[in-house]
Amino acid sequence: MTISENPVPVTDVSAAKLSQDIRKSGLHPNFWYPVARSKDLKRGRALGVHFAGDPIVLVRPNTASVFALEDRCAHRQIPLRVGQVNGNIIKCGYHGWTYDRTGKCL
Repeated sequence: MTISENPVPVTDVSAAKLSQDIRKSGLHPNFWYPVARSKDLKRGRALGVHFAGDPIVLVRPNTASVFALEDRCAHRQIPLRVGQVNGNIIKCGYHGWTYDRTGKCL
């Protein structure tokens, strides 16, 4: 069995660990951790996930690689996952603030 056939969901990490700083949870902050299946993140779309208790938005532009940001707009804290992917940016669904793949507000 491979991880792609039966991934361990992030929710298997105990609730107590999720509320702690990631370094205190036993997870190493400089590793890659699977948070979604590639097939669940369509081109030109965003997907909201949680990792170690933190909301993250995964973005797959039509012509570039996937990127991840904190799932909130700096303006009104609206989840970016409900926004719109346009090229290599994600646009907040509330007031239209846009963010590039580095998280910079444009």
